[in-house]
This record gives sequence, C-alpha cells and structure tokens, in this order.
Amino acid sequence: MKKTIAEKLIIILISTVSGLLFFLALFMRKPYQFAAFAVVIAITLIFMRRTGFFGHMHGLIKDHRSTFFITVAVLLMILPFALSSFPYWIGVFVLIGIFVALAVGLNVCVGFVGLLDLGYVAFFAVGAYSTAIFTRKFPDLWYSVWLAFPVSIMLAGILGLLVGIPTLRLRGDYMAIVTLGFIQIVYLTTGNWDGLTNGPRGFDEIPAPKIGSFSLGENFNLFGIEFQADVLLYLMVIFFVGLIVFTCHRLSHSRIGRAWVAVREDELAAEAMGVNTMRVKLSAYVLGACIAGCCGVLFAVTQNSIIPSDFDFMKSALLLCMVVLGGMGNIAGVVIGAVLIALLDEKLQFLHQYRMAIFGLTLIVMMILRPAGLIPSKRRRLELQFGSRHQEN
Repeated sequence: MKKTIAEKLIIILISTVSGLLFFLALFMRKPYQFAAFAVVIAITLIFMRRTGFFGHMHGLIKDHRSTFFITVAVLLMILPFALSSFPYWIGVFVLIGIFVALAVGLNVCVGFVGLLDLGYVAFFAVGAYSTAIFTRKFPDLWYSVWLAFPVSIMLAGILGLLVGIPTLRLRGDYMAIVTLGFIQIVYLTTGNWDGLTNGPRGFDEIPAPKIGSFSLGENFNLFGIEFQADVLLYLMVIFFVGLIVFTCHRLSHSRIGRAWVAVREDELAAEAMGVNTMRVKLSAYVLGACIAGCCGVLFAVTQNSIIPSDFDFMKSALLLCMVVLGGMGNIAGVVIGAVLIALLDEKLQFLHQYRMAIFGLTLIVMMILRPAGLIPSKRRRLELQFGSRHQEN
C-alpha cells in the first residue's frame, strides 16, 4: 500500500516539475536564454533515457494511469488562472490546443490508416467559414455559436465523404497530389468568392459562445478576482481537445481501430481477410474531416476573425510535421509533437521565415536519429526495425 502511494506521489511530482519547467521556458524572452535552456533540457532527456528513467516512468504511468491523467487535467485547469495576468500566453495556449486537436485528427488518417492527406486544413477552413457565415445569418440567437458546432461538423463530414469516395481509390503519391489540389481549390475559393466568404477580407467580429446573456468572451469575476475572457475560452478548448483525444484513443482500441491498422499494414491482406478496405478508409477520412471541422469552429470563435491565409498549405505541412515528429499512430506522441512545434513556432517568431528552415532541419535530424518519432507506436517501431534488418540481410 505504501509503495503504491509513493509511486503516485512520484508521478504527481514529475508532472508538476515538468509543468514548472514549461512555465520557465515560456517567460524566457531572450532568444539565447531559450536556446541554452533547450540545449540543457535536451542533454538531460538524453541522459535520463540512457539511464532507463523513461522506461521506469512509463511502467509507473501504465500502472497508475488515472493518477497521471488527473494530475495533467488539474495542471491544465490551473494554467489559465496562473497566467491571468498574461492574456497573450493564454491566447497562445488556445491556439496550441486547437493544433493538438487538429494533429490528433490528422493522425487518424496518416498514422492509423496510412493515408497521406496534404489537404487536411481544407476541412478546418470549412468549419471556420461555416461558423462565420452561420453566426452572421442568425446574429440574434445567443446559442447560434453552439448550433454552429453540429452544422460545421456535419458540413465538413459531408465534404469529406464527397472528396473521399473518389480520392481513396488512389494510393500513395497519387492521393497526396489529389488532396494537395483539393486544398488549393478551397484556398482559392475562400479568397475569391466575395459574395459568400468576403474574399481576402474574410470575416471579423465573430461572436464568442454565450450562455444566456453571458458571453465567454467577456471578463469575469471569481471570488472578487477579475480574470481575462480568454480563460473561459481556453477551458472550452481544453474540453473539446480532451473529448477528441479520448474518442480517438477509444476508437484506436476498438474493432474499427484494428481494421485501420490492418489496412495500413497491408491493404491487400486485409481485404483478403474480409475487411471492407474502402469503408474502413472512408470512415477514418470522414472522422478526420469532422474533427477538423470542429477545430475550425473553435478557431473562429476564439480568434474572432478569419482570413484565407489562415488555411493555406503551410498549415497542412505544419500539422504533418507535428504527426511525424511526435510519432505516427501514437496519440500521446502526436500531442507532444503538436505542443513542441506550436510552442517553437511561437518562440522563434524573431527569426521570421527562417524558422521554417529550423523545422526542416529538425525533421531531417529526427528522421536520422528517431525515424519513428519521439514516442513511436510499438507496432510502427517494430516495422522499422524489421525493415532495417531485412535490408541488411
């Protein structure tokens, strides 16, 4: 009994220390300070991996999952209140949460099923623009934003179905080219259809969600302390991110999840075993589109404005980097990869366009040192090990 309590305390302590280090990294304004801090953390992580610390912690977390997830949830809930004096960083974490959800949705297509989708952000744009148009259509309804969630998700899912039926018959590079053309169509449409999307002007003054007469986009008082409006928007985003991560995790361990992996491993073998490969791939594609549509709603109502450049191809490339860096097929790895890249993108703003070169260099190094990502799925790690041994023989 004492051993169990001690193990739980270790998990809580490690999680809290990690959160404090994360806070410390945020408030390092000098670029050289942040770079030095990142180098020290990287060396420390390498040393801890060499000593087997991560393996031991993985075993503890596996035995006490509920303690770990409750600790992480509490830290995430405390975060906006601790940063109430820094609304800028709360807004950054809102964006990071949206990118985490987008990366998890893309992981369903790329990581679980093996579909190289370069047009994923197109469904993100559909969710955002449909929200803006819907709220403009019904400005007097306080629940118009809440109605925009099912409407936008449904529209993104229908579009995913229409695009997926002909596209998913293709494989590999051919599918990538088609999805790349699809995102360009959506991008050009949003930038030129003045009557529907306002063209390059986009939409502004998109209302925040309301509960009765109270808007989540307004400041509020709690125990006599005034908090920024972004705190409530952050909590709303965290709720939807948690729901999306939980849903994808449960689906990955269900019958449909095993079918996704079977199609990714060998589509012909899966079809020979009786798996309807077209239906399986279409289900993953539509689910990813629905998640992107939901994230589009969150983006529109938290940022209050959208323009076509928010949904260009570079966003798809960035999301793909998050999935590859974190570990395709592993939800925990994808979440960590999304947080790291989104945070680095923010901290490296002083480098302007050169930060993309740093991302590219980081991916090259990762593909050499850890081709399966930071936290690869067990199955994918075994695939890469078997492939390398086969080539040596």
